[in-house]
Amino acid sequence: MPPFEPYSIDGPQTWEWRGDEATRTRRAVAMLASPELVGNKQVLIALCRIPAGEGAPWHAHQDHEEFTYVLSGRGQFLAEGRAPIGVVQGSLSVIPPGLRHRHVAGADEDLIFLWGYAPPGKQLQQ
Repeated sequence: MPPFEPYSIDGPQTWEWRGDEATRTRRAVAMLASPELVGNKQVLIALCRIPAGEGAPWHAHQDHEEFTYVLSGRGQFLAEGRAPIGVVQGSLSVIPPGLRHRHVAGADEDLIFLWGYAPPGKQLQQ
């Protein structure tokens, strides 16, 4: 028997605004699949929208590999100790565990990307 039932959702998804009061950043997340949402065990999948000119706070996932795939907009992927990388529609970033990183939207349009990490969990370090 599979660990969870097959799961499928149609859009549009509900964006939940999340912010970091210390850095005054805003970003919206639409959670698509997680153990809490559908009972899957191996991956967390979500959408993120960062408003034009803003960015996610610096953070790391100590025990998780993360990926981001840009659906629209342009901006930068920043990783500690590395040169900034420009991202546009179709850009893929794969982030190893423990690497501090963030995404920043360009000045003119929101940056929207699909992201996920495995295994799923809530182990963020700012």
